[in-house]
Amino acid sequence: MRPSSWSYLYHVSWGKMMAGYAYNGKFYEVLELFDWMKRMGLKMSKVLAVSALLGAGETGDLERGIQIHECAIQEMIDFDVIIAPSLMTMYTKCGLNEYSQPNNVTLVSVIPACAELRAVRLGKSAHCHAIKASMDSDVSTGTALVSMYAKCSLFNSALNLFNKMPLIEVVTWNALINQYGFESDCHVKNALIDMYAKCGSLSSAEFMFNKTEFSKDEVSWNTMIAGYMHNGLAKEALSAFHSMKFDSF
Repeated sequence: MRPSSWSYLYHVSWGKMMAGYAYNGKFYEVLELFDWMKRMGLKMSKVLAVSALLGAGETGDLERGIQIHECAIQEMIDFDVIIAPSLMTMYTKCGLNEYSQPNNVTLVSVIPACAELRAVRLGKSAHCHAIKASMDSDVSTGTALVSMYAKCSLFNSALNLFNKMPLIEVVTWNALINQYGFESDCHVKNALIDMYAKCGSLSSAEFMFNKTEFSKDEVSWNTMIAGYMHNGLAKEALSAFHSMKFDSF
């Protein structure tokens, strides 16, 4: 459905169209109108927000719901007495609101969307839900949160959460490293080699160790050798030891 006249740009017309589609259960058309509204640079009004949130809730389109919420925040109408209940309903139908008990699958879907939209406020809200539901220590949820904070340039929050995680896996390290971009540091690379090896991901440890731009030191060699031994690969450990001596370490 494509509006054919500039008269549709008026908020009243858009509001009536969206409300009409919503009333007739055509929720995907409601969201299509919302997309057109954004592309044409129209500001979010209360009437538009209510219909758009209804469309997102009924279709279970959480990512679109977050976008609508962001528009409402930009127009400072998100706490309006009309909008707030619509937001609550949308998040409830999509599996997330302050009174519900979202599962980690829902949170892991919400948090990356917040990261891509740089929706810090919503991301922090999702973090609060995770804490209330005792899911903040879950690896997948924790990793998503670390990545979200890092993508939003909240590196202290990302690092603080990372350090509090009871179990850290390779994917969690990668989430932090990819955003920090500090893997060129020798000390960090040595720590990464050690982490990958201890997690049983020797291919990743070797890849990091063998990077051409990586200036190895004695710690690097010893870490790689210890990694081989940790994984029961004595032959590879001995070979690495001889290579280290050949490099004058």
